Amino acid sequence: MVRETVRLENVSKRYGTRLAVANVSFSVLEGEIVGLVGPNGAGKTTLMRIIAGLIRNFDGEVWIEGCRARIGRQHTVRRIGCMIESPGFYPFLSGLDNLVFLSAWSGRVSKEQLSDAVERVGLANDVHRKVGHYSMGMRQRLAIALSILHRPSLLLLDEPANGLDPNGVREMRDILRRIVDGQRTAILISSHNLVEIERICNRVVILHRGRVVEI
Repeated sequence: MVRETVRLENVSKRYGTRLAVANVSFSVLEGEIVGLVGPNGAGKTTLMRIIAGLIRNFDGEVWIEGCRARIGRQHTVRRIGCMIESPGFYPFLSGLDNLVFLSAWSGRVSKEQLSDAVERVGLANDVHRKVGHYSMGMRQRLAIALSILHRPSLLLLDEPANGLDPNGVREMRDILRRIVDGQRTAILISSHNLVEIERICNRVVILHRGRVVEI
């Protein structure tokens, strides 16, 4: 039986008089890639930040693997990997040293976990190079490697193909499929590019002005 990795129930968020997200409900299953699509200002990033625990003051409920997120916060945070904003890597360190240093904030990871993450994102041949010499696509792949180091159940990606050329977009697509196939990770990916989302996602949640238009 396929399990629900994340479920949102009537999630709403207001900033002053502006309703950024209004009564949003949907779920993402284990091993499923779900797209979150809508124009700028539709509420995509707000939803991502709510699920990741970066926004706590909201209405409704978020459940991660059957655990109510606001109650079991420590448990749920460990189950989530995210790339919501482009991470600030140290350009004078290698890709591997960046992963080791930045991952230390959330707990020690094994050499096996480091090797596995680097292999999945296709950076095995470049991980010892300084990040200052990385292309945009390589930096994005390193960011995803960082987000999957602890082998999360849920991966949140906010516009991961931004700034990538067509080859980089195809590589990103292949990486996400490898993550799902290898770890049964659920992925929620936001984009304003419906064509690209349709190529990789099992389902799409369409947002407009903070509301779900269609799933």
